[in-house]
Amino acid sequence: MMKLRECVLGSGEYAGLLILRYDELREPLGLEWSEEDLTGEGEARHFGLYEGDELVGVVLAREVGEGVMKLRQIAVLRARQGGGVGRVLMGMVEARLAVDGVGWCELNARVNVAEFYEKVGYVRVGEVFEEVGMAHVKMRKGLVE
Repeated sequence: MMKLRECVLGSGEYAGLLILRYDELREPLGLEWSEEDLTGEGEARHFGLYEGDELVGVVLAREVGEGVMKLRQIAVLRARQGGGVGRVLMGMVEARLAVDGVGWCELNARVNVAEFYEKVGYVRVGEVFEEVGMAHVKMRKGLVE
């Protein structure tokens, strides 16, 4: 059974989230962490999806407007990709945020995974742009029907 936990900045769980984010998002691009990369971590909510004691997914959420959260650094453990973990992760984070009164989520998706976000209800907004050397597209989803 998978459980979503909100992790405290600086905790051991948070350190695990950083490792997963690095391994799945930065290391494949040859990027290291810089102080600038971690600026704003204190203003974000850090969510980890666990199966038992194993961290299998991570999402950062940061308020960017009244009732709007930007989701960032979304990653699933490579060995678990393609098996529904991402769908569970997004659903649990969105449900938690909706309970907290968030009406909208937005994210910048790598173009090669934008189709996944469309399958979980996100809509493309605007044109493709470059971020961290890769093509991205902004996407949004309303959390309240």
